[in-house]
Amino acid sequence: MNTASEPKMIESGGSLRHWAGRVSSYVLLLICFSAPARGQLYTGSVAGTVLDPSDAAIAGANVTLVDLDRNTSSVTRTDAAGRYLFRSLPPGNYSIKVEAAEFQPFQAQIAIEVNASLTANAKLQLAGAQESVLVSSSSPLLPTEDGTLRQTSRSNANQ
Repeated sequence: MNTASEPKMIESGGSLRHWAGRVSSYVLLLICFSAPARGQLYTGSVAGTVLDPSDAAIAGANVTLVDLDRNTSSVTRTDAAGRYLFRSLPPGNYSIKVEAAEFQPFQAQIAIEVNASLTANAKLQLAGAQESVLVSSSSPLLPTEDGTLRQTSRSNANQ
């Protein structure tokens, strides 16, 4: 019994159950195709360990990473095990510099690629003791070119 006051279901696209099934299918397709895209990263990372000449870790070393393409820099310090890490870096050319007290600085050029994890270890050399030697020269009191001595005398004209 269908009266004028009862709403009628429009049959143009199917039943409500049919529409719910279609929406569920679309949502499922979106989830399936977006999962691989979420795993792809546009950035890379660089990590490494800073060691002294005897392969002992150097804690607290300053590590500076300069993006040569964008002229930006990031700075971090090594942990107790001498490790450092820079994450979420755009691909490009970089300069890495490691500095620690009593050691010579270490510098290298690296290239970071998309979705790549690069390892850049640094072995620092001990800084040598800096000495300065001052050499000065003065005229000798005696001529040393030959073994003769000369005597100069003055004569007095009023003798």
